[in-house]
Amino acid sequence: MVTSEPNYRLKLPVAPVQLMMEEVQAFATRINGTVIDTDSAIEGWIDRCFSMLPIPAESLKEGENVVEIRTDYHEASNLEALYLAGDFGVSISGKKCSIVASPARVAASDISGQGLPFYSGAIRYTLKVERKPTEGERIFLTVPEFEGACLKVVANGNTHIIGWQPYEADITDALAETDEIALELVLTRRNRFGPLHQLPVRAPNYGPNNWFTEGEGWSDEY
Repeated sequence: MVTSEPNYRLKLPVAPVQLMMEEVQAFATRINGTVIDTDSAIEGWIDRCFSMLPIPAESLKEGENVVEIRTDYHEASNLEALYLAGDFGVSISGKKCSIVASPARVAASDISGQGLPFYSGAIRYTLKVERKPTEGERIFLTVPEFEGACLKVVANGNTHIIGWQPYEADITDALAETDEIALELVLTRRNRFGPLHQLPVRAPNYGPNNWFTEGEGWSDEY
């Protein structure tokens, strides 16, 4: 068994929590001493190598929680990162993280400081358009820049993907039927899988070496 300093604290109540891990059948897993049934694992989440183990709510407690995994370690074994997943937020103070309630609202800006530092799914913003196009007029939604994989513009049952320059969508026809459109930002997996300790935070590109920084290129904090 390998132990590490706990850096996550739980503040109850939170939504159901799952433990995401690789090679789930190779490990005996306990949460605060409670055995987690690996037969309940949901396979193939994000990647086929990951499985999701539902954590019984009664096994969690407020404050520090201990995740324990045991295995017969040999030359073919791998020790990979473990992840907690669920509909919750995370509060960071230095190197310490607390699992808290999910934020009810987020602003259209960097979400990492709004209780979602490790979120890597999609975010949908609802926009109101205050006027209709006049005859012969075309209306375009333009997004000069964004950080994510792509944007989805959803209006009147139609979806337009913004994933390349000039980063705009013609919404004229949709506005003939509605004055409300949804802008869905599809994030990358950068927030979840990192690199989470690299300095500077952003790099021109990412490869294996970004996970092996040291000195001025490393931060103990997230």
